[in-house]
Amino acid sequence: MHRLIKAVCAIAAEEIGMEKAGRIAAAAQKRYEELCTENVSDSKALRAHTYRRIYPEIAVYEAMRAEEIESENAVGYLREYFRRYTERIVPHLQRILRIPGLARRIPSLFTKMSIAGFSPDAGFTYEFPERQKNEARFNIVRCPYFEACRRYGCTEIVRAFCDSDDTAYGHLHPRLIWGRTKTIGRGGDCCDFRLTYEEKGSILKKTSVQTEGFESILYPGNGRKDKVLIVMSGSDGGMRLTKQESEFYHRNGIPALALALFKTKQTPKELSLVPVEYVERAVSWLKQQGYRQIGIDGTSKGSEMALVAASLFPELSCVIVRVPSHFVSEGLSGSGKDKAPSGTSCWSYHGKPLPYAPYRSRSFNILGMFLKEKEMHIITFNRDKEVTPETLIPITKIRAPILMLSSRHDEVWPSFESASLMEKELTEAAFPYPHKHVAYEHMSHAVVTKLPLIYKLAFKSERRNPEGCAADRAALKQELLEWVNRVW
Repeated sequence: MHRLIKAVCAIAAEEIGMEKAGRIAAAAQKRYEELCTENVSDSKALRAHTYRRIYPEIAVYEAMRAEEIESENAVGYLREYFRRYTERIVPHLQRILRIPGLARRIPSLFTKMSIAGFSPDAGFTYEFPERQKNEARFNIVRCPYFEACRRYGCTEIVRAFCDSDDTAYGHLHPRLIWGRTKTIGRGGDCCDFRLTYEEKGSILKKTSVQTEGFESILYPGNGRKDKVLIVMSGSDGGMRLTKQESEFYHRNGIPALALALFKTKQTPKELSLVPVEYVERAVSWLKQQGYRQIGIDGTSKGSEMALVAASLFPELSCVIVRVPSHFVSEGLSGSGKDKAPSGTSCWSYHGKPLPYAPYRSRSFNILGMFLKEKEMHIITFNRDKEVTPETLIPITKIRAPILMLSSRHDEVWPSFESASLMEKELTEAAFPYPHKHVAYEHMSHAVVTKLPLIYKLAFKSERRNPEGCAADRAALKQELLEWVNRVW
């Protein structure tokens, strides 16, 4: 049996059971052999792709659909196969790239190896735009993966192949910036490959509250100017997670502005009356830098700021909110065991506090709750708020596509409920822009692309099911890149 068919069916068996997966595997193998017979005239170069990947994927997809597995689920099993396969290989490549000087040579090697492995003899057609120093840049304008799948009426599976590129090349080396923005398989007119080596002396632009009116670090991605994301973290404050998530976009070629909200040298010490003007000024400054579209990505408390800002500033043309809240909450003061409600709003605009839902509990025994639940379990406090109509964020005023990412294991606050309510509101209002709610089954409140150790220790779901959480994070990365590069 072809190993791709066997592996995909093993993944599917985790949900549909061994008996059904076994039927699919047998039918897929038979169909694979038929496809090879039908296409015996494929050239030797083309067979390296069709016989190894394309035909077995078509065969197992057709077999799954014949067993009445929904198309979305069937594609999901294929994508999961390529994710697992790629993630096994990437650590080996990362170790090789520790060889001094090798990473700098990768862009030139990447072009040569791509053309050799995906050759015109196999049906690939290339264009070569002007490129910069230390950069690989080429477009594939004809792809046999897409053409074969179109011939058999299943172009929806091509994106599984595309995903594997993003998983591999987006995480090879800290200085290798992956920058593909579209693929034929995802509806683009070409696959625009771009891989750049970022020299050690590259300077990141920084802004300050004193000069520009907000504190930030601009990560340029691959230098593109069509899009940029403002990135914000939550009640942890500071810039650690903000920089981490901005660097994820940066390594995948997407410019990102890491925006400080509080608990830095230049911003408020506490999550209380943080000016929404930080975002407003950042938008204005980014426009001055030549960026044509500006989006925003906020996590946890940062989701409140993202939704509020997007409802106020129509220049924000893409909204991503992770573990969101659909209303504005009371701020927080103090730290550690002394953390308590601030008595006013998290956010202010034009010097006035935004209407907020106050905590009913006026003190938090976070340590006691941690000892009792063996995790950062503060959802009890965060459910206990006085939410009134004026505290709800007017999301229907937003003029942008909205991606909501929640967790079914969120023990910090009820992000799944908030995202579900917002999705319902947008649907009932016939919101004219794309909107989507993705609820992750395993990972915790830490809906981030890389899990810091402190969060693994803080949440039971991360400790008890690391494999499921890792799969969720891999899916998260793909969801973010697809939303930014395709939906936006």
